[in-house]
Amino acid sequence: MIEHDVPPTMVSAFTTRIIARAVCEETGVDFDLMISPARHQSLFRARAATTWLARERLHRSFPVIGAALGRRDHSSIMHQFARASELRQRDVEFRALVDRVDAKLFGTAQ
Repeated sequence: MIEHDVPPTMVSAFTTRIIARAVCEETGVDFDLMISPARHQSLFRARAATTWLARERLHRSFPVIGAALGRRDHSSIMHQFARASELRQRDVEFRALVDRVDAKLFGTAQ
């Protein structure tokens, strides 16, 4: 379990791809499809959850997150993060998804 204020060296053991695989497991989305160029709503939600967790929990840069999610451009990841943050505020199901994965990987949920 990782808490919010652990040293970055410990957090580095968790990668964006580990988060992505956990999100895929939780949503039933195929990991290879998630990192593909495909654009479906279910993929957006899985990618958005991964992006939010990678940014908020691991403090990964947008280019690093983009590279882990199929070589996506950092500006696309910035937009995705903004949408994920909005979704967490207004979509109960999305927030629950993020919180479940957060609790599973980090033992916390916001």
